Amino acid sequence: MVKPKPDESKMPQVTLVAFSALALFFLGNYLARYVLGLSGLMLTLVIALGIGLVMGFSTARILRRYPSGAERARLLWIYGGGLGALFFAWAGFVFLSEGFNESDLLLLMLHYLPYPVFAFLFLSNFYFSRFLPKSDRN
Repeated sequence: MVKPKPDESKMPQVTLVAFSALALFFLGNYLARYVLGLSGLMLTLVIALGIGLVMGFSTARILRRYPSGAERARLLWIYGGGLGALFFAWAGFVFLSEGFNESDLLLLMLHYLPYPVFAFLFLSNFYFSRFLPKSDRN
C-alpha cells in the first residue's frame, strides 16, 4: 500500500474535524446526561462510538483517501489531548473537593478511555476503508 503524503490544504479541515468531535462530546453528553437524565458507562460507550463513527466518516469524506500518519496523529492528539485535559481538570476538581480515591480514578479512566480508543479504531485503515467510496479504495 502506498503511503499518502499529507496534503497541506487538507490539514485545517482535518483539524476542524477534531474540534468538531470535541464539540460533539459536549453536546452529546449534555443532551444525554442532563436533558434526558441518562447515565452510566454504557451511555459513555454509545456516545464514544457515535463520535468515533462521525470522525471516521467525516475524515473519509474530506480526504477521499486513507489519512496519512500525520493527519491521523493530528486528529487523535487534538481530540484525545483535549478530552484528556478536560478529564484531568474534572479529576482535579473531584479529588480536591472529596479527596483522592482509587475507585473514583478508575471510574474516571473508564469513562475517558473509550473516546480516544473508538476514534483510533475508526481512523484505522481496517474500518476507515468502509467509509470511503469504492472508487477511492486502493
